[in-house]
Amino acid sequence: MFITILCLFLIIILTSKFTLTDFNDDYISRDTTMQINAIFIIFVFLSHATQYIKVFPAIDVNYRVVQNYLRQLIVVTFLFFSGYGINESLKKNKNYVDRLLKRYLRLLLEYDLIVCLFMLMKYVLYHKVYSIKRLLFLLIGWHSAGNSNWYVFVILMMYLITYVSYKLYSLYNKKENNCLIPTLITLLVTVCFILFLYKMRLHKSWFYNTVICYNAGMFYSLYKDSFESFIKKNHYHYYIILAVIFVLFLFAHANRIYLMMYYLQDITFCMLIILLSMKICIRSKILKFLGSHLFTLFLLQRIPMRILSYYFPWTNVYVFLVITGCCTILLSIIFDKAYALLCKKIQL
Repeated sequence: MFITILCLFLIIILTSKFTLTDFNDDYISRDTTMQINAIFIIFVFLSHATQYIKVFPAIDVNYRVVQNYLRQLIVVTFLFFSGYGINESLKKNKNYVDRLLKRYLRLLLEYDLIVCLFMLMKYVLYHKVYSIKRLLFLLIGWHSAGNSNWYVFVILMMYLITYVSYKLYSLYNKKENNCLIPTLITLLVTVCFILFLYKMRLHKSWFYNTVICYNAGMFYSLYKDSFESFIKKNHYHYYIILAVIFVLFLFAHANRIYLMMYYLQDITFCMLIILLSMKICIRSKILKFLGSHLFTLFLLQRIPMRILSYYFPWTNVYVFLVITGCCTILLSIIFDKAYALLCKKIQL
């Protein structure tokens, strides 16, 4: 694992252009956020791979230390940038809320097709058949077929909450495009959603311990201009904020057994990534490619992992990573192209 990370990032560094600037104007553009998320999808891939590998080389103890330190932090930017992007679109065009529903349905259908692939794999490998009740829960992400259902359930829930919040607000205010009130409504409903899952103990903590990053991204969209102005006003403002957020992150991380500290850790980590991207400009074709297939790379990677570990359980760690990595990328490309054609055909 450790050698794999070094090799991957060496390839990325050699094929990328890094620029240190006073201020990177594209620090939160779509290209930049795609590349940042691509870095973390590599960590997600390695994290999932550890669940299928029986024996680790001694050097990989170093990676396990990093993995245990980061845990759910490897997915927080996915939610943060999603919330940010949604609110940016709604700020520019209030009618985008209607397209958000279409986006929700498109994402749900894509996920359901991936679930079908997992069920097919389970049937071929283990002759497993699901009941109708279990199937319905699988299709909405409440239960798992061996895939990362929690992320899909959370992001679909946040899309739905955002859609309802903006729609309710538009009923009372049809002229003014004020995003603050629906953003606050979204936060309020999200808190209720978190408390419900937390109190009822219906699921593991990863169903709710990163979701607040979506709301943080929405608020960052609202106050981005003010934050940038403060950063640019004085050279030292950047470093003072960076130091304060870094200290807060370390404090929250050390106390993350408490839910509020976990949320503080998540948000400060996102802000650290934002602050670093203000100074470091990355241009990588590899990362951009991986970022463009983020959703399917995230969800499909367990299929080749499970198949390879089933038929060849004692495969060398690095052979396992190379084969499953290549198969995941190929599967993702094929699925994305096929799904794009399907959506075009059904006009979704």
